[in-house]
Amino acid sequence: MNKTEDEVVSLTAECLTRYWKRDYTFIFSHCAPKIVWISARQDEYLLTLDEVKENLKTNCAAIPSCHLQHAEFQVAASCSELYVITGKYLVTTDPEEKFFLSAQQRCTFVWEKNSSGLQIRSEERRVGKECQLRCR
Repeated sequence: MNKTEDEVVSLTAECLTRYWKRDYTFIFSHCAPKIVWISARQDEYLLTLDEVKENLKTNCAAIPSCHLQHAEFQVAASCSELYVITGKYLVTTDPEEKFFLSAQQRCTFVWEKNSSGLQIRSEERRVGKECQLRCR
């Protein structure tokens, strides 16, 4: 991988880590004005930056604090301006939460390198079939 590809992989991991710690401002700072955001829930097919911002604010206020385990991210494709990053990870609630949740997720981020720096043009997250939920 080249330097920019390394940076994009790191940014992808950081965006997901901060999302699960309920810090949506970091993600906002990397969103392109034109963005497509597809998340795990059926109603999360968002086509404007305002929709993405509202959705992230709402979700981050509602989700428990979690951390990533066994995270793997790689460059699936790249050219001089676009970078496609795919990944998989296990998201697990932090110990201080009242319940235990663990789910395998997969993601795809498309980053664009432009005069504003690296920006997210598209994001998609999917939940795998394995999911555990129990009270602590």
